[in-house]
Amino acid sequence: MFNGINVDGDSTITNTAGGLETSSLKSAIAVTNGSHSVITNSGTISSTATDGSPAIALLFGGTVVNYASGVITGNDGMAISVGFQPNYGIISGNVDGINNNSDSQITNEAGGLITSSMEPAIAVSYGSHSIITNSGTISSTATDGSPAIALFVGGTVVNNASGVITGNDGKAITVGFQGNRTRNRL
Repeated sequence: MFNGINVDGDSTITNTAGGLETSSLKSAIAVTNGSHSVITNSGTISSTATDGSPAIALLFGGTVVNYASGVITGNDGMAISVGFQPNYGIISGNVDGINNNSDSQITNEAGGLITSSMEPAIAVSYGSHSIITNSGTISSTATDGSPAIALFVGGTVVNNASGVITGNDGKAITVGFQGNRTRNRL
């Protein structure tokens, strides 16, 4: 496995301010079973693995709360299947900032930053009932035509007055986006 923290079942994991959870081989935190796990972060959660592992992997869903001092970074910042994710801090991925495989509620609060340098900052691969609400910044600097937000089969995006959504190629939001996805990162 080689994850920093590997849990087989529902759990609550808290990374406090100044805390560091990291892995260079796989995910910093991986929950392999259970759909009701809660991860709260005020510190740093990071994966430098080169195999596509996200910093946080919730294979069957759960909740991730990233507070204002929280930083989550990785090949994918987070990969989660079904969940609720309020972000007040920074979530950054080389590939995706957040990669969801099913319907979810993602809230980027004022001051929150979700970024990606190679693909969408937020990608929802399956499920047409996801709701993304933005009051912070969601940005992709990808040069392959990827938007900042990709809802592969539909969903809702609410960009509040303070929210900024930008894509490097001029695409902020794409619904029905297919892009160059060839793998499931979970």
